[in-house]
Amino acid sequence: AAMTLTGNLDVTGIGINQTGTLSVGGTTKLDAGVATDIALNDGLNTFTGAVSVVSADNVTLNNSVDLTLADITATGKVDLTSAGSILDSNGALNDVTSDELVLSAGTGIDSLETQCNTISANTTTGNISIVNTNVSSTLVPYLQAGSGGISFEQTGGGDLEIDQLTATGGDVTVINSGVDASTDIDDLYMDNSLKATRGRLTIDANGD
Repeated sequence: AAMTLTGNLDVTGIGINQTGTLSVGGTTKLDAGVATDIALNDGLNTFTGAVSVVSADNVTLNNSVDLTLADITATGKVDLTSAGSILDSNGALNDVTSDELVLSAGTGIDSLETQCNTISANTTTGNISIVNTNVSSTLVPYLQAGSGGISFEQTGGGDLEIDQLTATGGDVTVINSGVDASTDIDDLYMDNSLKATRGRLTIDANGD
């Protein structure tokens, strides 16, 4: 059944899912444990305040308005969808820590800090801005910004591989800036799927 709260939602359980639409006026805090999933994927959900996940295996969240992230921690895959923007609420702290991250936003992905091994992101309109910290290699299957630009920075020393990068109407900046990075431009794989329209393309790799 549908549930509407004017205050905060705080749920701890072995596996968290839904049978009806959720509307939360305050913040949302979820804890499913490291071995079970969170699946709140109703496209009519309304999470108004910041959303945090203490622990889970896989996480799927769908929001009908802007999705504001506090701190999402999972051992597996995090899949976040917003009809609006996906926003950062905790400054320079990590917004998402997981093995894999998939982001889909209607109007932009704004200044997220992540610690993930695989990252994919797309917007219908608006920019994509992500700083990922990883001492291991990071794979980016795609970054697709509709009517916007892309800024992706890798820190921590790990190599970076981007398979598909598409931006229409904005600048594209890809940086690997880890202090101990042994990465050079040959480690930034930009194949025939690289496309930048009406904007600048900047690629910077630190290290040998």
